[in-house]
Amino acid sequence: MSFIRNKRQKRTLNHLEQNIVKGMNCPKTISQIIAFVLYCMALTHPYTLRVRGIGTENLNILTLGPFHVEVKDHICKLIASPELLLSMEPDSHLAATLDGCIWSDPRAHAACIKLLPTHPDVKPLLLAGLKGSLVCWEHFTSEFEEGGAIDLALEAKKDLGFMPLTNDANKGLLGMLRCFTPFMDEFLTTEADEDFLRWEACTRDESGVEKTRWAELTAHVQQVVDQKLAKDAENAEKDRLKAEHLASIGMKLDLTEINSMLNNQLKDQLAIHQRRGDKDVPIQARLKNKVDRLAALLAAVARFQAKSTVQIA
Repeated sequence: MSFIRNKRQKRTLNHLEQNIVKGMNCPKTISQIIAFVLYCMALTHPYTLRVRGIGTENLNILTLGPFHVEVKDHICKLIASPELLLSMEPDSHLAATLDGCIWSDPRAHAACIKLLPTHPDVKPLLLAGLKGSLVCWEHFTSEFEEGGAIDLALEAKKDLGFMPLTNDANKGLLGMLRCFTPFMDEFLTTEADEDFLRWEACTRDESGVEKTRWAELTAHVQQVVDQKLAKDAENAEKDRLKAEHLASIGMKLDLTEINSMLNNQLKDQLAIHQRRGDKDVPIQARLKNKVDRLAALLAAVARFQAKSTVQIA
């Protein structure tokens, strides 16, 4: 977020980004994230590998009934023993994950476990999430329940009613391919055209052109950020020196002294009043000459004295 903020001219975050920063510094939000990460690594990731991993393209969703029972049984096991997800043992994944395989992100799991002592509400959050997800799993897999039409159907009928595990055919890159098929049929009229297109795509991928382009863009943005930060540091130093200078001369209230001041002295006195919170002092750009600055300073002194008199009274 600091990188995003420093890219901008005013060095500020928008409302959404500010909420993200607040959330990342909120103990309750961190506890929710820990619970979510543990649930995902124990159930969501193994389930996704089973239905979307390599070699699942030809699997029939009608055959997933037993697997869904396995998922719900595993959730029940975790509800009965949530400590399985909170264990610090190196082989905790054997009993905690749906497939018994190593955590999908061991570093993330280790970070979650490390934070547990300072976030005691993770366990009740996990239990609530597991119980809620079990209700959803029961609802969305009801057609696969034992004794139902799908469960009792013969394998031959399941093959006739084949359905892919996901709707990927209409989404992502494959969906784009389907949309561009008419275009490709019109312009790629020979097998040689298709071979050339595949060869060109592979060549570009292997050359790392896109990776290099993104690296150059990132490096440029980082350079811009570094330049802005250097400029900020330079401006901060100038402001510090200006503050020291104004503090050394102090506010002048003697009208005779003020009327004999030079232009730069008037500017300094106006700056002092601005820094003390007088919002009625015009910015320097609106004060065209010494006469304007003198009038603005006399008005500022009058406001300051009037305010001091009220506070004393």
